[in-house]
This record gives sequence, C-alpha cells and structure tokens, in this order.
Amino acid sequence: LIFQILFHIITPCLSTLLSWGYKNLSQEQRTEWDSRCVSTIHALVVGGLALYILWFDDPVNRDHIWGDPKLVKVNIAIASGYLINGPGSPSLLCKFPPDCRAVHALCKPAVVL
Repeated sequence: LIFQILFHIITPCLSTLLSWGYKNLSQEQRTEWDSRCVSTIHALVVGGLALYILWFDDPVNRDHIWGDPKLVKVNIAIASGYLINGPGSPSLLCKFPPDCRAVHALCKPAVVL
C-alpha cells in the first residue's frame, strides 16, 4: 500500500514540484520516471536498514545464525512486499507499454524472490 501511494500520489507531486521537465514527459515516460523514483526510495529504505542492522544490531552481530533477527525480518518483509506489490501490481501493469509488461512485472520479482 505504501509503495502504491508513493507511485500514484507522492512521486508525481514531488516530481512536478522539483523537476521542471516532468510536466513535459509523455505518460509512458512519467510512468517510467515514477517507477524509478519508487525503486530508488525502496533501495534507500532497505539499504539503510541493512546498514543499520550491520552496524548497530547487537543480537544479530553477536550470533549471526541464532541471533534475534527481528529487524532482518522487517527488512525482508519490506523488500518482499515491494517485489510482490510494486512492479507486479495490476495498477502499474496497466500503465506500462505492452512490450515491457511481462519482463518488468514478472521476471524481476520472480528471480529475486
């Protein structure tokens, strides 16, 4: 749900405010732009949380196998939720041109998960 809100509401509004060229993009280009923005936000959240776990999560760092991986589970849940709901969502599939729907929406999440 969060990634859908980012894609449909927040990214277009911020892009319109921060980038003068966003208004001149075609619908397909805007969809690609918004998708890349959400992907970047996802990478920053998951990467930032992974770095936090690496540097500051003492239970996991004391025992990599049997440590309490609550934050690791949260990080995996965020990444999995993005991969399942993000690129493969029906609302996003309708916006991509037909030639790249299958590759973008099915292959990447399937391989990663």
